[in-house]
Amino acid sequence: MVLDIDLLRPEKGGDPAKIRLNQEKRFKNVSLVDTVVEKDVLWRQLRHKADNWNKLKNLCSKEVGEKMKSLGRKKTDNNHVVQYPSFHLAFGDLTTDGGLCALDKYLVDRSYVEGYAPTKLDVELFEMVKSEPPRTHPHAQRWFRHIHSFGDGRKLFIQVRDSPCLAVLCPMPQHVYTLVIHRLATHRKESVSGEDSVPQSILDGLETLGSPELKALTVPQIKKVRSLIDDAIARNDASLSQTERERNSALREVGNHLHESVPVSNDEDENRVERTFGDCAQKKTYSHVDLIHMIDGVDAERGSAVSGGRGYYLMGPAVFLEHALIQFSLRKLFSKGYKPLYTPFFMKKEVMQEVAQLSQFDDELYKVIGKGSEKGEEKETEEKYLIATSEQPIAAFHRDEWIPEGSLPIRYAGLSTCFRQEVGSHGRDTRGIFRVHQFEKVEQFCLTSPHDNKSWEMMDEMIDNAEQFCQDLGIPYRVVNIVSGALNHAAAKKLDLEAWFPGSGSHLRAHFIHIVTYAAETWTLDKRETRKVEDMGMKFLRSMLALTRRDSIKCASAFRELVSCSNCLDYQARRLLVRYGQTKKMNTQTDYVHMLNATMCATTRVICALLEVNQTETGVKVPAALKSYLPTGEFTLCSSLISRLVSSPCAQVLSPDCECTLDTSASGSKSVTPRPLACRHLSLAICEWKRDPQFFKYQEEIPFVKPAPIDEAETKKQKKQKDGMKKGGGEQ
Repeated sequence: MVLDIDLLRPEKGGDPAKIRLNQEKRFKNVSLVDTVVEKDVLWRQLRHKADNWNKLKNLCSKEVGEKMKSLGRKKTDNNHVVQYPSFHLAFGDLTTDGGLCALDKYLVDRSYVEGYAPTKLDVELFEMVKSEPPRTHPHAQRWFRHIHSFGDGRKLFIQVRDSPCLAVLCPMPQHVYTLVIHRLATHRKESVSGEDSVPQSILDGLETLGSPELKALTVPQIKKVRSLIDDAIARNDASLSQTERERNSALREVGNHLHESVPVSNDEDENRVERTFGDCAQKKTYSHVDLIHMIDGVDAERGSAVSGGRGYYLMGPAVFLEHALIQFSLRKLFSKGYKPLYTPFFMKKEVMQEVAQLSQFDDELYKVIGKGSEKGEEKETEEKYLIATSEQPIAAFHRDEWIPEGSLPIRYAGLSTCFRQEVGSHGRDTRGIFRVHQFEKVEQFCLTSPHDNKSWEMMDEMIDNAEQFCQDLGIPYRVVNIVSGALNHAAAKKLDLEAWFPGSGSHLRAHFIHIVTYAAETWTLDKRETRKVEDMGMKFLRSMLALTRRDSIKCASAFRELVSCSNCLDYQARRLLVRYGQTKKMNTQTDYVHMLNATMCATTRVICALLEVNQTETGVKVPAALKSYLPTGEFTLCSSLISRLVSSPCAQVLSPDCECTLDTSASGSKSVTPRPLACRHLSLAICEWKRDPQFFKYQEEIPFVKPAPIDEAETKKQKKQKDGMKKGGGEQ
C-alpha cells in the first residue's frame, strides 16, 4: 500500500504542502512527508548518476572496439589483398598419427624465414589439432607453438580469398608481410605489455569523461578506466538501493487522501452518526457473555486450555447459527452479483507486505515458519503469515494484472477463517466470543474504475448490503463516519456499522455488584459498608472507562462494531500493480483500479448481537431470515424414539406439529393418517421430548439449558476459596 510518489514532486504537478496538511488531519507524523521528499530528491540524483555511469561505460567499450577494429581492419586496396594459388590438402584426421605426418611433411618447407605468414586458415587448422603434436613431428610442433603464442592476436591474421581450399603459412609480398608484422607488433604492445596507468587528470574528471579524452588513451588504459567506472557503478547502486528503501519505507507510512466528508478529529467519541435503524434504547437482562453459556454454545475453559487465551470451542446451537449466518450472507451477496471466493489462509511475506501496514505485522498478524516440502531436498525456511481478513488475499488476487475497463466493477464475496493476535486489545473483551483470535467472516471486496466517482457509488452499495443484512436479522444499529485520526493509512473514508447490544450496557455494573456481594459475604460486612464499597467501586469503574479505549466505552454505551466499510481508492492497487485498462497507452499515465472492502458478516460478533437482541425469558428467538438454514422443527420419529414411547407392538402416536397419527405394526410398516387428538399420556410424553435439548431443532427458539453465570451464587473456584478461608479461620 502506497501513495503516488508524483504527488510529492512539484515538477510532476504534485504539492507536498497538501500531503503535509493531509497528514495533519490524520494526526500522523508530518515529518514523514519531508523525509520522503528529501529521499526522493537524493534518489533521483543517484538515478541520474547511474545513467551517466552506464553511458560512460558504454563509451569506453565503444572506444576499445574502435581501436581494436582499426588494428585489425581489412584493407580494400588491391595491394593488400592477395590472391594465392590453391593448396588443396587432405590431411585427414589430425588427431591421428597419419594426419599429423601429412601436416608435418607439408610444413617442412614453410616457415617465417622463407617468407610465409599465418592466415585465418591457420587458426582453423590450429583448432582442429587441439593439442601440441609430439616431438616425432617437429615441424608440426613448431607451427603449433608459433600459432599458440599469438593468443588473442590470432584474430588479426589475414583472411585469404581462397574459400574451398586450405592454405597454411601462405607466401605473400613484402608489403603485406610488413603489414601483418605491424599489426601483430602493435597488438602485442597494447594488449600484452602496454602501460595501464591512467593520467590523474582523467581520474579527477572521471564523471565528465568524453570521447576525445578516451581517444588519447591506449586500450589497456581505457580498460582500466572502465574498471574504475564499474566500481563507481557498484557504489552508486548500493546508495541508490538504500535511499530507495528509506524513501519507500517513509512513503508507506503516509496516509491516503481523506475524503472531504470525513470528520477531522483524533477523538473517536466525535464519530459522526449518519443514520440509525431499530430501537437503540431498549434494555435487556443478560449480555452476550452470559447468553452464549446459557444456550450451551461455547466452552471457553477447554478452549483456553487447548489453544491459550481467548480460545474457545463453539458448540451446539452456536455452530448451527454460525453456518446459517454464512449461508445467508453468501446467498444474499450472490443474488447481487458477487462472486464467492474461499481464500487461502496463508500468504507469503512479500505479498502480505503489499497489503498490510507495518503496524499490523506487530499487533495483528500471526507468522508461521515452516519448511517447504514441495522443494524436494531443499528444505529452506519460508515465512508465511495467517490472514487477518479475506480482504488481504482477495486484494492480491489480481496482483500485477491489467483489468480491462469493460470488466469493471468486479464484486467478490470472500469467505475465510481469520486469525488475529489482538495485541492492542489486552484486557478488553476477554470473556465471551466477541473478540477472539480465530473467527469466520464473509467479506465484500470490490474493484472499480478510478474515474467518475465509481468507487464512491460502490461504497454506498456495499454499506447498503451490510445494512440490509442487519435489518433482515432485526439487529438495531447505527452507521457512523469514523474520524480522521482513527483511519488506517489506506482508507480515504470509513463507515462503521455499530450494532445495539441491549444487554451489554448494564452487565458491567451487574458483574461488579456480584463481586461486591461476594466480598461482603466473605468479609462479613454489614449492608451500610457494602453500599459504601459499591459506590466507591462504581466511581472507580467510571473513571477507568473514561481512560480506556473506544471499544470499552462502546461496551458501556451498548454500541459495538459489526461492520467496517472502507474506500481505499488506488492506495492498495498501486503497490499491488493492479492497473486499469488493457495496457498502458502511449504517452499516458498509468491508472490503477480503486479497491473497496466491507464486512458482511463476522460470525461470532453477529451471534453476540443476535443473542442479546432476541433473548426471551426461556431462550433466544431465532430470526425469521435464518430459520430455513437451521435444523427443521418437523416432528420425525426414529426407531429409538418409537421404542421409548411405545411399549405395545401396535400403537398410535400423536404428532404435535400436525393433527395426524403415525401407525406402527409388528411387521415394521408405517402409515400416517389424519385423526383428532389422541392419547393424552403420549402427547405429554412427546411434549416432554420436545423440551429435551438433545432432540430440539432450534428453528423457533434456542432454549436456555444453563443458568446465567452472573446469576450463580458463586463459582467452584470462589466456593473453594471461601471454604479454604473458613477452614483457615477455624483452625486459628
